Amino acid sequence: MTKPFHNRRGFTLLELLITITMLGVLMVILAQATTLSLRTWEKGTASQFADQQTSVVADMLSQQLRSAYPLRIPITKDDGTQDPSKKLLVFDGGSESVAFVTTKPLGVQSQAGLHLVVYYLEREKDSPTSDLIAAYRSVYHRQFYETPFTDDEKTRLLSDVTTLKIEYYDGQSGTWFPEWIIEDPTQPVPPEDTENPLEPPPKTGLPAAVKLHLEHGPESSPSVSDLLIPIMAQGREGKKAGSPKATDASDDDDDDDD
Repeated sequence: MTKPFHNRRGFTLLELLITITMLGVLMVILAQATTLSLRTWEKGTASQFADQQTSVVADMLSQQLRSAYPLRIPITKDDGTQDPSKKLLVFDGGSESVAFVTTKPLGVQSQAGLHLVVYYLEREKDSPTSDLIAAYRSVYHRQFYETPFTDDEKTRLLSDVTTLKIEYYDGQSGTWFPEWIIEDPTQPVPPEDTENPLEPPPKTGLPAAVKLHLEHGPESSPSVSDLLIPIMAQGREGKKAGSPKATDASDDDDDDDD
């Protein structure tokens, strides 16, 4: 015989409140765990993407520097005349920028010939990070070294770059320098600074190697790349190592690309 209906026991209001509270706490814990998992996945994906970007840029820069070419150009005086006996090597090495001529152009692998390539940092407005910019043009353009680059000749390679440090190795002295200054043959050579040996005296050829340290990506987990790039063509005092004979651009200045 069944019990009367009024004798059946149900949930009290207190039990319902406790159950609802426990379910709420459990839902909050599950939501936080899901959010943490998504953030971890996003950070991992962003870090992996930054590593891939840095690897591609580092490989491209390494190939171009290895193929640096000791091109010398005549220097135009203030009166517009040129002295063909005095020519300037096209290379400008700074602590956060480098300009050189290479046989491997940027993004135009099918285009033959020598190209001027410049890598430098462009600071973002109101931001602690910078963009890594690469600018390039064929050396057969008129005044390719003196004319400023146009926006069409620039490519933004990386964003959120926090550190770019470049050093240059002098094979003769066995010293790394933060800058590589090419001697202007039309100017008197300044006296050697014996008090500051890290200040590089003016050079007449390419560095033997370039060392580059690059940090890019999220501040919490930046992608770091360290490169040690030997330069095959030295072009020092007319002597080359492992490169074709250096040519001049004196005849190229009169030619324009179509």
